[in-house]
Amino acid sequence: MAQLSLNGRLFDIDLIAFDKDGTLIDFHHLWGRKAQLWVEWLQQRVDGPRSLGAALYRSLGYDPESGRVVSDGPLAVASMAKLYTIGAAVLYQQGVGWHEAEQIVAESVAASIGALPVPDLIRPIGDVAGTIERLATAGVRLAVITSDDRAATQATLQTLG
Repeated sequence: MAQLSLNGRLFDIDLIAFDKDGTLIDFHHLWGRKAQLWVEWLQQRVDGPRSLGAALYRSLGYDPESGRVVSDGPLAVASMAKLYTIGAAVLYQQGVGWHEAEQIVAESVAASIGALPVPDLIRPIGDVAGTIERLATAGVRLAVITSDDRAATQATLQTLG
């Protein structure tokens, strides 16, 4: 068991579990940009009106004006599969047939919201690599908790070093 000092107090620490998005990296930067890319892609694909983008943002729980994700909205808490269903449902509500809406969403995923995060989307909060290295050197076991897909999580951690 490792002992860590925090504000002058010693703590026995077995494990520290970090939430990836919002603790290690800037959640709003990553997911806001992914939402923007997805909405732009879907709007272009169906040649939808401006109201389509607004409906998608509202249904996902993203405010494009502030660049912030709604804290209890689907983009913040739902699985990727549920986000895909939301996207298809919005397209369906805009007049796209259900099967076509599902197909369009499936096509859009690899190019937008489901793509592995590229380095410019990953903005660390503080000195993540240095902190992790110091904790590991001190003998603390470390874990990352996320509702994100494993491949995206591994890509993010690799980018963070």
